[in-house]
Amino acid sequence: SSSSSSSSSSSSSSSSSNPWGGKSYHQLASGDLLESNPEEGYGFWLACLDSYRQAQFHEGYNVIKKWKKDKEKGESAHKLQERVYKSLKENNKFASLCADNGVQYDLQQERENESLPGAVFCYTSNVDGHFLRSHLFSPLQVRFFLFFSSAFLSLPLSFHFNSKVHEIHGSTEFWACSTPCCSLLHTYPPSPTSSSSSLSPYLSSSSLACLSTLPKCPTCSTAFLRPAVHMFEDNKTTLIHPGRVSYESWRRELMRLLKEEREEREEGDGERAPRLVILEIGAGRRVPTVRMHNEGLLRELGEEGRLVRVNKDDVQKKTTSLMKDIHAE
Repeated sequence: SSSSSSSSSSSSSSSSSNPWGGKSYHQLASGDLLESNPEEGYGFWLACLDSYRQAQFHEGYNVIKKWKKDKEKGESAHKLQERVYKSLKENNKFASLCADNGVQYDLQQERENESLPGAVFCYTSNVDGHFLRSHLFSPLQVRFFLFFSSAFLSLPLSFHFNSKVHEIHGSTEFWACSTPCCSLLHTYPPSPTSSSSSLSPYLSSSSLACLSTLPKCPTCSTAFLRPAVHMFEDNKTTLIHPGRVSYESWRRELMRLLKEEREEREEGDGERAPRLVILEIGAGRRVPTVRMHNEGLLRELGEEGRLVRVNKDDVQKKTTSLMKDIHAE
């Protein structure tokens, strides 16, 4: 059995109080605002980053961590890990993306440590980086550009990448050229676990950014760096993160494994079929990307898939209605 944990984009920084003139979350999290009013746009994203870094992790992370540990011990999990290893080893795009973004990724070492995607994969639209910061999925050693004002250093620090996690809308911990002139990712100073005071040089008030101190892209030296997050009305090129390539390899190999074991079972040689459980947590309808993805995956899985939808704000009256609707199409 396998599971995938998902949740919707967070907007905690704008829910309790709104110092941005009553603008909605949709308006604030817009790529247009960064260009039309950069002081306000960057001020919003810096406030989000501050809020995400100060957030305390609730007990749900420990519950999922326990389930994850239990599921990663099975034979099917090891089979899938081996398939993913071979797939990523042959995937030039994965290797080049890791190299381009400074990810020091030792595929062989990950294989020996049984750290490659197997029974569990996290597919999330959250941009807070909490699945990695909570150590539910441990981040790897990454060499990245640390920027502070106009100074740039290349330092080996523990940062946000894990081949079992795909942050589909990006992360506020990653920043990229706003033009963009290249595909390099950078991190906001001084570290992903810093206190809010470390961001004060970049804010002229509680809601506005100080543009004179915002870092610029080290490649072109002219454009500001911006959060590598897919925003509303965002016309910038969506950067391809190594996590996306890793997820695509895992999903492809999962489907192949399920097909082979189904054929063996039909011939009388196989045991009970493994199933994929999609554990969907808090995925709302405002940004339905995760819900749509999971329903599409459920269609592809057929009888070998189960969707557990956890959402106190969107309770379905019948537990079987979704499955009937999907399989009827």
